[in-house]
Amino acid sequence: MRALAAIAVLVAACDFRSGHSRGTPDARPASGDGGESCATWTLEPSTAASLALMDQPPYDTSRSLRVAVTTSLGECAMRAMPRVEIDAGSLTATIELSVWRQTEGSCAPAEGGIMRPVVLSLPVVGTWTIVADGAEPLSVKVEAGVGGQCGVGGSECRRDCDCDSGEVCLRGTGVGGPFSACVRSCELDRDCSGAGVCVDVADGLNRICADGDECNQSGEATCPAGYSCDLDTDSCTPEFTLGEQARGPCTCDSDCAAGLHCVLGEDSGHCEVTCPTSGPWCEGAHVCGNADDDAAGLATTDSVCIWLGE
Repeated sequence: MRALAAIAVLVAACDFRSGHSRGTPDARPASGDGGESCATWTLEPSTAASLALMDQPPYDTSRSLRVAVTTSLGECAMRAMPRVEIDAGSLTATIELSVWRQTEGSCAPAEGGIMRPVVLSLPVVGTWTIVADGAEPLSVKVEAGVGGQCGVGGSECRRDCDCDSGEVCLRGTGVGGPFSACVRSCELDRDCSGAGVCVDVADGLNRICADGDECNQSGEATCPAGYSCDLDTDSCTPEFTLGEQARGPCTCDSDCAAGLHCVLGEDSGHCEVTCPTSGPWCEGAHVCGNADDDAAGLATTDSVCIWLGE
């Protein structure tokens, strides 16, 4: 497709922002085990500084749009999954931000200001209000989407359902003018595992997955703690196995396998993968999600790896 070809050409001249550049894998904050100290974590609400639309209008009910949420991470905090609530009756989309806050042990340094891309699918025609605690609300006009059969969008997608699983149909402006393309939106390289790295494309779309090596860049296989570099795909894969034993009780990070943290629930601590995004941080039949959806019944907080069940 013309749009995808344009993106492929533009990746060669990418403008890498938000702390990412080709050749630098995601640097997750230190586990915070604090050496001889005891690190534990809680999930806490956070606030946004501003909201802005990332991609080009017009917007409609057949395709997603993305909101750039500007926020900051202070000392002792890590990213946690944003949560989205869609109220079609009031035409309101609410973005809820959270952070993983270290409660004990020596703390990870502050990241300062960051931008978090949030994908929204707004199913009703009208003028929607997008809100996030701490930021001025954002207004967006949503038109009726195109009809017809999915997967027949021609050289350019017209609906999300024209795209492969995990992709959305977004509008942008490139050297050839406006275009639409099926892309995988991302915040960190890990969101692109098996599909490249997370980049900003000059004169195109920002924060999308493009060809590149998540690990083994410049001959150095580097991954976050608990992950190893698969040299066949040059992507990081979990070394841990999630199950009842791995997600057992804890009082410190040091009680947990590498890649997991000691997360405090209402009554006690459990070892969990603290998902910074909704990307593929988990292993096996697990995905990053919310406690209510954990078929294993082990999760006591949101933004952790949950079991999908049989």
